[in-house]
Amino acid sequence: MRRKNFLPFFIVFFVLSLLLIFFWTTGLSCSLSSFINKSADPVRNKTFNILTLNNLRNRAINELNSENQNLRKQLLDRQNLINENKALKDQFANTSLPSQDLLPAKIVGAPGFIPGVNQPEYLIIDKGLNDSVAEGSTIIIGSYLVGKVVKIEPDFSKVELVNNSNSSFTAKILENSSEISGIIKGQGSQGLIMDNVLLSENLKKDQIVLTKGGKDEKGNGYPPDLIVGKVVSVEKHSSDLFQKAAVKSFVNFINLTTVFIIR
Repeated sequence: MRRKNFLPFFIVFFVLSLLLIFFWTTGLSCSLSSFINKSADPVRNKTFNILTLNNLRNRAINELNSENQNLRKQLLDRQNLINENKALKDQFANTSLPSQDLLPAKIVGAPGFIPGVNQPEYLIIDKGLNDSVAEGSTIIIGSYLVGKVVKIEPDFSKVELVNNSNSSFTAKILENSSEISGIIKGQGSQGLIMDNVLLSENLKKDQIVLTKGGKDEKGNGYPPDLIVGKVVSVEKHSSDLFQKAAVKSFVNFINLTTVFIIR
């Protein structure tokens, strides 16, 4: 076997040791350390400045984002206030009901509604038992019928819209000096139909449909002469006893934000 020669390694190690002792005893090590530190100062300072600028920039960005969020909230609150004031103004300009008989309510939900898929059939409003809302209360916007309260909680109520598949009430059309009577039935996303109209009646497109008024002894039911919608098509067959019409509400239930409760 060949023996390894460690002499060169020993000599190198010995020389390095002597150099280190020399630097240490003569103070050259401090000068070298000071030189290295001074050489590293620009890099260290630049790194510190970059980190400081990044922190300041991130802080400024966070403050701007927070300020933007506050501004957006203020704009939204202001727009909501404008919408509410407009709704109040329009309501009292377009109805003969005294203001003390109307309670404004915000819409806070629409159970079962999927945008682009179906139409709302229920709404949740922010008024309830604590606001003296009663089950069966009529909900309107302007002179247009929206629906009625079917469930009440202390701070909110559930409203059944006129197009709800459970909705059914008597209606009328004023034709010259006569009155055409029928029953409005909700069809969900398909709107409304006016059914049980006698075949002899002059039912036709673009006629305005009103509530006939049918309150029971407990006060449940819609008051008369609220606007339900207008006739968009008529289905009439000579072999039938009755004719019926498709009716379209003037109310866009999707875009509603404020409604009014008739106390």
